[in-house]
Amino acid sequence: MTTFDNREFGYEAKFAHDQEVIFRATARRNKLIAHWAADKLGFIEEEAGKYADLMIRNSLKVSDDDDVVHRILEDFRNHGMPWSEHRIRQKLSHFMSIALGEVTASA
Repeated sequence: MTTFDNREFGYEAKFAHDQEVIFRATARRNKLIAHWAADKLGFIEEEAGKYADLMIRNSLKVSDDDDVVHRILEDFRNHGMPWSEHRIRQKLSHFMSIALGEVTASA
């Protein structure tokens, strides 16, 4: 193997690792924000767990942040809670910071 091949392999391995970290952190973030939203909605333990599981399953199908934000906004509005999209996105960013810290600490 040449030096170039070794370097290419190293970059590919780093890219794969980075993608795995992002995937795991996003899944963790979605779980954190789902539990936070369930708490805000006043769900008890069992309901909160079901809500979080549903959010996680939905986010695995479509990994778009917009879907997570709009689902929470819709649920909040249905419960008479006037939260803005901006505030939900701030929470999403906050939970992503926490999730990245947890995932990188456990790796």
